[in-house]
Amino acid sequence: MADTVVWITGATRGLGAGLVRTCPYERARIINASRSPYPSIENVRFDLGDPSSSSAPRWSFEEVLNGFTGKRALVVHNALFDGSTGYAGTLPPPTDTSVLLFDAPPSGALAAASGKAPSSAGRADG
Repeated sequence: MADTVVWITGATRGLGAGLVRTCPYERARIINASRSPYPSIENVRFDLGDPSSSSAPRWSFEEVLNGFTGKRALVVHNALFDGSTGYAGTLPPPTDTSVLLFDAPPSGALAAASGKAPSSAGRADG
């Protein structure tokens, strides 16, 4: 079993695909949460523009972290929403935040699953 699990939203192209190729943790279990599958890793269908898919990452978190005994569990929220674009402060606020956020576990749940305090969850050595 891998000692590290990494979910990357939008791992099929650009920065997300680069993160898959250059993950600093050898033999990490990498899971793509995206509209499109990445051919060589696990995939969870997740579309920021489709609110009905917002629970899919949470189901994956629960399934993978149930009994997880590894060192670290990380989420890299890199997905792109192809909706309105513009400079910060110039666009109207979203009317439905479910299309921008996924249904994630409570704060600290990933850090707790890895046995690390939330303050160290974002460090590469944590």
